[in-house]
Amino acid sequence: MCPASSTRIACIDAKVPTAEDGPVESLHIPAKAKNKADAHTFLAFMETPDISSKLAQGLGSLPANSKSPEPEDPISKIGFQILSNTKGGIAQFYDRDMTKEMADEGMKGMQEFVSDPTKLDAILAQLEQNRKRIYKK
Repeated sequence: MCPASSTRIACIDAKVPTAEDGPVESLHIPAKAKNKADAHTFLAFMETPDISSKLAQGLGSLPANSKSPEPEDPISKIGFQILSNTKGGIAQFYDRDMTKEMADEGMKGMQEFVSDPTKLDAILAQLEQNRKRIYKK
């Protein structure tokens, strides 16, 4: 829900929980890993609050575990509090899941939509053309 006294968010619909974009640093088990049982044990260890906090500190990011101790840096502390308490979910930053070319096209589309929401269908069609061209699918 929209915070009652927030000056950082423009609330569109108070009935919809606010969501946040945030960076994601993650560890994965390769599909062809030979020792998946120990890999799962290792990941379970890495996601504990204290270890998640230490990993994040080393990476210069925020802990992935919301139960981790808050970072000491004031800006990081605020970011951690926001991400840990959001009720509407967390999405990864848009441009981290794709090539720079597609991310640039997507950003152009978002800017066009903000300027003129009535062009949504044309913007989506253009983005789909770009996606097919860039990813050749």
